[in-house]
Amino acid sequence: MSDEQLLRLFQTGDIRPEAVRDRLPDALVREVLAPMRQQDAAIQQVVRESAAARSRLSPPASGIVPDEAQRP
Repeated sequence: MSDEQLLRLFQTGDIRPEAVRDRLPDALVREVLAPMRQQDAAIQQVVRESAAARSRLSPPASGIVPDEAQRP
């Protein structure tokens, strides 16, 4: 398999980085992985923000009276 074929398979995610590290230059592997790492970082940021928003919106466990209990 040629280096170009390996690169295409690597870029599409059909093979893992470990499979091409011996054949492709490190700089090329880093270049292909950079967008994947950026996407992972963005996903993690959204997860953190979502968790923080949920914790801010969560009502305290005590002292809350449901609306139904307040009706006559």
